[in-house]
Amino acid sequence: AMRRSQYGRDRRSEWREVPHDACPRFDRTTASKLQLLADGGEDGADGAEHKVMFSFVNDQHVTPWIVLSDGKGKGLTHVLFTFEHVGDQVSGLTWTTWYAEGKGRPAEVHVEYVFEDASPVDPQGALTGLFVSSVLLSIVSAGIVGSRVLLG
Repeated sequence: AMRRSQYGRDRRSEWREVPHDACPRFDRTTASKLQLLADGGEDGADGAEHKVMFSFVNDQHVTPWIVLSDGKGKGLTHVLFTFEHVGDQVSGLTWTTWYAEGKGRPAEVHVEYVFEDASPVDPQGALTGLFVSSVLLSIVSAGIVGSRVLLG
């Protein structure tokens, strides 16, 4: 995972690695605190908007700029990233953000990563499986009833 910041209208940081302990782990729900203050810019007192962007899976999934601080006292507190995957491939990314008034530019943000299986369900295969299961159950039931009749 990578991140970069923008502060003001024209000042952007370079892409930086997200620390290993704050990175997502495939198919595991994890959470951590991500330090962001070191990404440059002033401490938020200048009234400038501060933003952050994230990149995952070798730039296959990149967020647009997410407001870190609006320069008027509202600051990001939490980001929930939801990764959809099919098998071992990430197929989609969505995110939800939470803010607090009076917080200003946060030094750290709580990040949470959730993985959801987006494998398509095959209705024909599911119905075939249900049919085969019911036939096998019928055969086993008939065998049990038949053995009870023979025994007595």
